[in-house]
Amino acid sequence: DLLLARAGLRPAAAEAAPALYRAGLDYTEGGRPAAALGAWRRLAERHPEHELAADALRQIAGAEETKDPAAAAGTYRQFAERHPADRRAPDALLKSIDLTEAGGDTTGADQLRRTWVQRFPADRERVFALREGLARRELDRLPPGGELNALLKAPTSDLAAYLKLAAQAHRPAAPDLAARVDFLKAEEI
Repeated sequence: DLLLARAGLRPAAAEAAPALYRAGLDYTEGGRPAAALGAWRRLAERHPEHELAADALRQIAGAEETKDPAAAAGTYRQFAERHPADRRAPDALLKSIDLTEAGGDTTGADQLRRTWVQRFPADRERVFALREGLARRELDRLPPGGELNALLKAPTSDLAAYLKLAAQAHRPAAPDLAARVDFLKAEEI
């Protein structure tokens, strides 16, 4: 508690962020997880630009995973938003996607996938895999007799984006997905 008191007395001091982080670790070691979360949350809120703020958010998310996966998903997303240049940001956003989907929010998970693709385009393999999944789900939602050509022309179409990405990368689209698209195109003729 002395570390927290010290950090609270001088919240703008250079020692405050490290003191809060260390307090969180000490509380964890002492079997006081709620106090640890409180210290790390104060660090992330009061000193968001400090280098330990990213680590505090990761500690919070990790602690939340088993007890409150939805909160953990939000914290991982917050980490990726606040610290996009951190080498752990892509994985944090992927973790947020997994937890969001596991919580039953597939629409939210798909929106996070689109965000991931926009933020981290250099990771071509993951972009390709995420785009493929988005395309599959969009194609699955197409009602019987639905207009595939209209979907492929829509500016926000995940299927169109995936097929375009495959063509630009000189990679074949997933064979089963390509076959479904060809079949649906033929039905529209």
